[in-house]
Amino acid sequence: MMAMPLQSHLFRVSESAFQSAVIDLATRCGWRVFHVSDSRMFVGRGAMIGDPLVRGWPDLVLVGHGHILYRELKADDNYPSKVQRQWITALEENGGDVAVWRPRDWEEIEACLTADRLSTAVRPATG
Repeated sequence: MMAMPLQSHLFRVSESAFQSAVIDLATRCGWRVFHVSDSRMFVGRGAMIGDPLVRGWPDLVLVGHGHILYRELKADDNYPSKVQRQWITALEENGGDVAVWRPRDWEEIEACLTADRLSTAVRPATG
């Protein structure tokens, strides 16, 4: 299949560049991609404006091929925050197919998103 454009084993890949690569692969493989930009902004003295309900929601929702995938994207050395872990747990407890993907997982990501390889690796959406 396709090698990740930014080889994470050669240098650190930013989450932004990684997200772009995942979105590119997903759309080329026929997935519909939903991404909520974190619209919160700091406005001095640590105060924030924006929608607090966005906090912690997975970076991508991928829909297609009979599946709905919730994916949090992290750089190889980053981990989900407490509120992200809470969302991941809530989605899993309610039947969601949730995972954290990192650049080092590129082969697994390709396998998951490539339509001809979909199988029990991802659970079908319910309802």
